[in-house]
Amino acid sequence: MNHRSLSQAAILATAALVLPLATPLAFAQGASAPSATRSSYFVRDKTADGLAYVSGGVSIGDRQAMHAEQKKYSLWVATVAKPSGAYLADVKLKIVDAKSRQAVVDRALEGPWYMIALPPGRYEVQGTFRADGASADQTLSQTVNVAKGAVRQVVLRFESKAEVSPEMRSPFGGNPFGAPAKGQ
Repeated sequence: MNHRSLSQAAILATAALVLPLATPLAFAQGASAPSATRSSYFVRDKTADGLAYVSGGVSIGDRQAMHAEQKKYSLWVATVAKPSGAYLADVKLKIVDAKSRQAVVDRALEGPWYMIALPPGRYEVQGTFRADGASADQTLSQTVNVAKGAVRQVVLRFESKAEVSPEMRSPFGGNPFGAPAKGQ
């Protein structure tokens, strides 16, 4: 599994090369329902069980848009590098209902943020990631209680040499869930 340390230069270079081909190809292969809404790097859709979600947040603009609508969702997952705090994408996320033991989410993330409107209950949130140069995957797991009317936040911190680029340090004040800084 490859990952991306999210720097603005890498984002722009990747977008220029990949986006003209990747989005039509994803739709042609049926990777997402036709009703899905996509920006450059985030997907808004529903799971097979009808649970609304948004996944992405590679660009600052996408994270600002996602942050503004966080109250629509009950669980917000952020994937970051430890120790730097750099956002990570391409993490394999699995969310399992603790009562039924059924997976409600099992997908690779488009970016460092994933928000989903889960019904109240207890869930196991599991992320799997392989850092550049690592010989094995890392799997992290947290059990969370999701309550009605609240947004539960989970940070999965993976060992990685990924660094935060200077232009990405301030928009959220170092907090994976922080509000966008004024003027960003």
